Amino acid sequence: MLIKKNSRPIIVIDTNIWIDWFVFSDPSVQILKNQISKESLQIVINSHCLEELQKVIGYSFAKRQLNQKEQITAIAKCLEITKFITENNKNQLLSKTLRCADSSDQKFIELSIVSNADYLITRDLALLALERKKCHKKFHILSLSKYNSLFEVK
Repeated sequence: MLIKKNSRPIIVIDTNIWIDWFVFSDPSVQILKNQISKESLQIVINSHCLEELQKVIGYSFAKRQLNQKEQITAIAKCLEITKFITENNKNQLLSKTLRCADSSDQKFIELSIVSNADYLITRDLALLALERKKCHKKFHILSLSKYNSLFEVK
């Protein structure tokens, strides 16, 4: 069983999950959407993660590409439902020891540490490997399906 540190879980979402949400309207993000509408969780973001989302959301995907207005709307919605975390040097030691094999994903680890997150939700295999290795105890790194299984109404 996963234990929450916070009364409202603090969540970091990687870029792939945001794309599932805003570009593909993937039904698998519905539990997150419901939790946001009920204010039962807090999603956090920082400048590095936001910058990546702003870049990637404009890509042409096989099934869909957002036009400029849709991109602006998606980023505005992201900023509306997230808490923006400013950079600081707290927990630098942990972020140096908890390293992702894909250095471009390190920003999600660092945001999770600085924000005292409960969960980092991702589809990235390099990030998920860190959870399997149990090399840290600060937060859980979960796939969206695993997260959903913890919070779906039975």
